[in-house]
Amino acid sequence: SRTGAPITQRDFFAFHASKRRDELHVNPPVRHASGPWEVLLSRPILHQGQLAGVAVMALSPDHFSSALKPHLTAQGDAASLIFTDGTYLARSHDSERVLGTRLPADRPFLQPDAPATGAFRAVAYADGRPRIYGWARLRTLPLLVALGLDEATILAPAEHEIHLSKLRNLIILPGVLLLCGGVSALLFSSARKQDRLTAHDSLMRATLDATA
Repeated sequence: SRTGAPITQRDFFAFHASKRRDELHVNPPVRHASGPWEVLLSRPILHQGQLAGVAVMALSPDHFSSALKPHLTAQGDAASLIFTDGTYLARSHDSERVLGTRLPADRPFLQPDAPATGAFRAVAYADGRPRIYGWARLRTLPLLVALGLDEATILAPAEHEIHLSKLRNLIILPGVLLLCGGVSALLFSSARKQDRLTAHDSLMRATLDATA
């Protein structure tokens, strides 16, 4: 043991000693002194129903982080592997920043009555970016996968269309106003000409009547 403590006092040994059945156990990431983070995977060695030993394998969290990255579609998306108590196991980006930390307890998937799958919107704990999250619990391990889609990337097409609409309005509206002004000027000019023609006709009739 790197910590100097007997192996029988480690969390995974106590876990298998209490269960006494063939079950994979994933230990939260640990870091000894200034060394790298590691995730311990353990499985019991049973003999006639009794715990005879424990097989342990240490993996870097980067191993899990690299497995999460192919599922992302945009640069701002993020995927995380999280224990059901909110502790991070791995994250697709900035894994070093979140290891050893725990998500706030108000996250929907951490609630006691949370379903196995779901979705919600939240500001990311790791980098402060708003995302739309979906989660799914793993069946055989106390873990869940959370995939966060960057809100800015999702809304970019709609925002682009809104920007284009504003530009169209800025271009078309003055043209419509100018056209309306032109039509109004033509109608006003036509009305004035009609008034003059009517007045001229009345004058001619009066002159002819006077001459007769």
